[in-house]
Amino acid sequence: MGKTKKWQRVYDHEMSAAERDRRWGLLRREMEANDLECLLVSGFHSVLWEAQATLRWVTNLDIEGYLVFPREGEPTLYSFIPRPKVTRREDCWVPDCRSGFPGFGESLVAGLTERGVTGGKVGVLSMAGVFGEYGGFPYSTMATLEAELPAVRLEDSTAWFAPLRMRKSDEEVRMFEIAAAIAKDVVGAVTEVAREGVTDAEIRATIAAARTRAGAEPHSTTFYGQGKDIAPILDTGVMLEPGYSTPLEVGDVIATELTNRVNGYEAEFNQAWVLGEADEEWERMFVVAAESFEAGVVALRPGIDTKELQALMQAPLDEAGFTWFFPFFHGSGLMDEPPSCNVRVSNYADGREIERPYPAITFEPNMTLTFEPNVVTKDRYGDDETAPWLPRRGLSLGTSVVVTEEGCRVLAEEWWKPEVIRLPA
Repeated sequence: MGKTKKWQRVYDHEMSAAERDRRWGLLRREMEANDLECLLVSGFHSVLWEAQATLRWVTNLDIEGYLVFPREGEPTLYSFIPRPKVTRREDCWVPDCRSGFPGFGESLVAGLTERGVTGGKVGVLSMAGVFGEYGGFPYSTMATLEAELPAVRLEDSTAWFAPLRMRKSDEEVRMFEIAAAIAKDVVGAVTEVAREGVTDAEIRATIAAARTRAGAEPHSTTFYGQGKDIAPILDTGVMLEPGYSTPLEVGDVIATELTNRVNGYEAEFNQAWVLGEADEEWERMFVVAAESFEAGVVALRPGIDTKELQALMQAPLDEAGFTWFFPFFHGSGLMDEPPSCNVRVSNYADGREIERPYPAITFEPNMTLTFEPNVVTKDRYGDDETAPWLPRRGLSLGTSVVVTEEGCRVLAEEWWKPEVIRLPA
């Protein structure tokens, strides 16, 4: 074996058998309360890997497929690849891994029948919520189950399952801490490389290389924008013009959302840079974004609810005459999850702006959040024929936090601040 390169890091970040037992115990407690004989869990690498999160939470495997999870006994995973490829790790939570390809519906029918589950109630994850229609349980699989097992009542279990993941274990919080430490390398690499004339392609490549070398999963998400009029979490080089060959110019702002995944857990950093001097409006936005983030850190504590937190984080924007485009915060774990603020859905191509009322959730210790206060202009980019819904410019500054018994803790507090990094012109 060759020598370990200087950039390689080794973290002990495997989930333990105790964590498996905690999760499976929570599932089986709820299954008994809901009189479920079995649970069917699906997961797919879609929606930025988030539609696979539920399956990963139960199996500890970064894989697509279906799980038959009985109230008693060992579960069975049906994936594309056969067992020897799946169970290469000694600590695999689901030793019974089989290929279900190409007839996954028939495989699930066989798995239920093997266990004598030909009637009664079977829970399904997920048919409701965001991922019900956006990466949820496939219709064709459901149709096969209903046709082959007509006496089985398939029942969506999203309502009782989602709250199980809101309070994180100490092991889960540790995954965020490792991912936050990796981000220091990523942010530092961009700061070193980004200079006048460097293209966005080079900077994107720098982000991917630094993240992977430091130990994050290669499918960690990046949203990247650069220019003098950019909006948060909307990639330049993708939505508004082709290619990734735009060189940095003096006065340009780089706005990013950098997500580092460790064992699936996403530590998110909304970081911005400016090359040389920014104009007066940008400078005001930098200040307001930092004020919003700090207001959230001061306010977040057990007992406060999502609506109260949003109002406090929104106040600096209202006072300065700016508005917002995406939520100020959202729950974080193996995906973007509850609790969230009342999301304004303003990214419709036909210009609609609607309020989506979500019930307020009260914060408890060990909930993990991403703070991403975004400050945007009230005027829009372009005319009615281009992008009437897109703010002319804006940015986000924020990162992951965990609710503590006394307040909240910024997971990268030893090195990260809600500040725009100044690059030499």
